[in-house]
Formats: sequence, C-alpha cells, structure tokens
Amino acid sequence: MNNHFRETVLKNPSLLIVALQDVFARHDLAFACLFYTARAANDGQIFQVAKSAISDEVEEKCRRLAAEGVHPALNAPAYQLSPFDFLSPPEMFQESKGVRELIELARGQGVKTLACIPLRDGFGDRFICLVSNHAAAVPQSAMKIVHSECYGALSLLEAELEAANDKSSILSERERQCLICAARGLTERETAAELGISQHTVHAHIESTKRRLGAPNKLVSVIKSIKNGYISHDDIVFD
Repeated sequence: MNNHFRETVLKNPSLLIVALQDVFARHDLAFACLFYTARAANDGQIFQVAKSAISDEVEEKCRRLAAEGVHPALNAPAYQLSPFDFLSPPEMFQESKGVRELIELARGQGVKTLACIPLRDGFGDRFICLVSNHAAAVPQSAMKIVHSECYGALSLLEAELEAANDKSSILSERERQCLICAARGLTERETAAELGISQHTVHAHIESTKRRLGAPNKLVSVIKSIKNGYISHDDIVFD
C-alpha cells in the first residue's frame, strides 16, 4: 500500500465500500460497519474512520470502542487473521468487551449474522463487518472465500488509485467542475448558473466526461471520478 492510497481512503472511506459491494452481493451479505485505522508514517498518529449502514448508534459505538482500545479491529490481530462470526465467536473472543458490546447491539437490532472480515495493509488494519439477515450463521469455508475476494477487490482499487495518481487527470478543469456540481445534485441549468457558462456548454462537458471515462451516464461519470481521485470529498461541499 502507498501513501496516496491511504490518504485517498481516509478522505473518501466510502471508496472501500464501493469496491467491496459486488463481493457482498455475490455472497448475499449486506454492509454493516466499516472500521478503518491507518497510522501516519511521519509522526505515528492514528487516524480512525468508522462508517455504518445500520445506524448512527453502531457508528458511534465503533468510535467509542476504538477510543477505549477495545474495538475488535484493534484486538483481532493478536489472534489469527481469519474471518470469524461475531454472533457465535470462538472462545478466545468471549471475554472481549468490544466483541460483547457489538454482539449485544447487533442482536438488539435483529441481526442474525455479524461477521468480521479482517484485511491488513501496510499502514494499519482495516476491518469490514458484514451483516446477513438471511442465515443464522455463515460457514467458515464461505467466509474464507469472501475474505479472499475482498482482498482481490481492494488490490484492484489500490491499482486503480495508483494509476490515477501516476498520470494527470484525464478530465479538464471545467469538466471536473461540471461533475462536482452534478455530485452536489445540481441540474445542468443550475450548473450553468453556478459556473457562468451556458447550459449547452455544461451538457457538452458532461457528455465529454462520459466518453473519457467510458461511462454510460452522468451518475457513473461521477462515481468513476470519485473512485479514481479526480473528485475528492472536499470538492463536494453542500450548502
């Protein structure tokens, strides 16, 4: 892993979720909570990002457990790095406060399976917890396959981000501005007013981004631009 990958992911943690969505879908798993921790190379400072699709409560719980140093993502490296089911954890995890609290929270929200996928990079460990409401448990054999496919998906994301970093953006500055406006939810007419250009020009720029990025529509152009680092989270400022 490289600094560009780490910095990009810390600014746009949803990139990890996007990269893994296809893996989740193939195995009938739903995203629950991502916990990412990265150590800055220069001063050893720890950056932590938690994102949840269940509720703000889960996200806040992850942050609090991390601050206390008992989040499973921080403790699991002491054991074998392999996927495990939170709701029926191995005996070694039974005494973990972090695991117990996440189990109680998940069960309270009707979750039947809460599994942890540990993925390690060169700067820290990132752990993706998955929820499936379709089965009481996920077989270890299946989890190992998911684990392997997650690594493959994230390796591809790393390669794409590195390639985007190695070359200048294939989009012109005006094309970037049009896509940023689109990402903010502005129509082409509103974008024209924002940028001081004609609506016809805005439309031409959007069509150009679709050709350059190989995107079938404006939405995919926006997604690809974010994924490849042409647009950052900081660019998309909502009023």
